[in-house]
Amino acid sequence: MLFYGTLVTLLGFFLFTLVWMVLTSLKTNVQATGYPPVWLFRPTFQNYVDVFTKNPFFSYMVNSTIIPGAAVGIGLVCGLPAAYRMARH
Repeated sequence: MLFYGTLVTLLGFFLFTLVWMVLTSLKTNVQATGYPPVWLFRPTFQNYVDVFTKNPFFSYMVNSTIIPGAAVGIGLVCGLPAAYRMARH
């Protein structure tokens, strides 16, 4: 029972951070940085519109795909022969 209680507590903590992130993305800059936090607000999707129109978002996504892909490829090229050698030895 203690195990499940711990799991539910951790799940609540992690889900709260995701919900907080999504709610903050739907606020204006003034609401997101205001103190005390604004709990009731009218959601706006202008932040998402700005990401896709004012920034080269898709080129950033391509860069974020190429670099990790290259790192994984280099790791495989270096690691597979070593793993094969260790398995056969």
